[in-house]
Amino acid sequence: PGMTVVAPNYDMLPGGKGANQAAAAAKALSFTSSKTETRTETIEGRTVTHTFTATTYEKGAFGVEVTFIGCVGQDALKDCALRGLKKAGVCLKHVQKLPPETARTACAAILVDAQGENQIVVGGGANLHNSAKYLEDWLTEGADRGKGLLCVLQMEVPFEENLRAIKLVKGWQTDERRDGFKNLILLNVAPACEVPPPVLLETDLLMLNEHEALAVGGKHPEAVGEWSEVECAAQATAVSEALAQTYGCVVVVTLGRRGCICYIPHQRIGFTADGQGNDGMTRLLVPALSLLNGAVDTVGAGDAFVGAFAASVAQGMNAVDSLMNAVVAGSLTCMGRGAQEPQPTRTEIEKERGKLTYEVDSTVDGADEYICSQSLAALLSLNTDY
Repeated sequence: PGMTVVAPNYDMLPGGKGANQAAAAAKALSFTSSKTETRTETIEGRTVTHTFTATTYEKGAFGVEVTFIGCVGQDALKDCALRGLKKAGVCLKHVQKLPPETARTACAAILVDAQGENQIVVGGGANLHNSAKYLEDWLTEGADRGKGLLCVLQMEVPFEENLRAIKLVKGWQTDERRDGFKNLILLNVAPACEVPPPVLLETDLLMLNEHEALAVGGKHPEAVGEWSEVECAAQATAVSEALAQTYGCVVVVTLGRRGCICYIPHQRIGFTADGQGNDGMTRLLVPALSLLNGAVDTVGAGDAFVGAFAASVAQGMNAVDSLMNAVVAGSLTCMGRGAQEPQPTRTEIEKERGKLTYEVDSTVDGADEYICSQSLAALLSLNTDY
């Protein structure tokens, strides 16, 4: 307390958990292509050759639209906040622009050390005025009932609005062509907090890092602070497995440079315990991508992971492919500064995916091929950006 720390420089970059995840999802659904053109001209009797490389994006290549629902203020930060989303191809028609007397665009101070680790303080601003009513308006006016829905939620908006959003999504009916389809809730408990059991029972995909897992599991922060890195990871994975077993949701816990573990309870995929000590759980372990030059900035890695995972699930990919895409996206995002600009496209993800392996611990053949959802065509991020 009271200490002043001097940094050599600063940047102003777009961010926010919901915005980062929406941008990452849109990029994970986009292919890039490069075209090189060579031009030759004569200058003062000398022949000079110029080479130009243009990169183009093919957005929405899989028929999945990413829609962002949230709030910004009508201030100088608004354009910065929305810039990365526009570039990624996210639909922004339902972003609310609040008057100055109501709220300013949310903002965060992010401190990054020489090792790429970070510490963040968030000024909620317009985030705190976000409402599930905006989601309801989209469902009423703009959503296509012929398409399934995956709603991605975070904890930077009022919790009661997330509760309302869950009820809206679960109650929203697709048309007869999708009869019996179950719309999905992906809950990313970030920032970390405890979550009431009724919410966990309605959650299909629960995304946590180590500290978030411990918070959801009710572990006291003071006790956690005394644990070693290894003990913290062990406790977090134990809590995550217990959450999957208790609430029947797929739980993914990210472990930083160690990768991630996914717990799939067999009751979710139609299997039950065999009565011989089988706990009815499949565990998938995917290690992180090796970064030859080390991490530059880890601030957006978790959000890139969530966004790429959501995009893969929305396509109907199985658990292994979805996790591998997410791990690559999170790892590559660490290679640049800021949360959104370094996020990879599907082209870049697929280029690196071959470097990954995975391990399966299951008593059910083929459980690693579990399809997390039917193929969807709409992906929502209910949050705002700063």
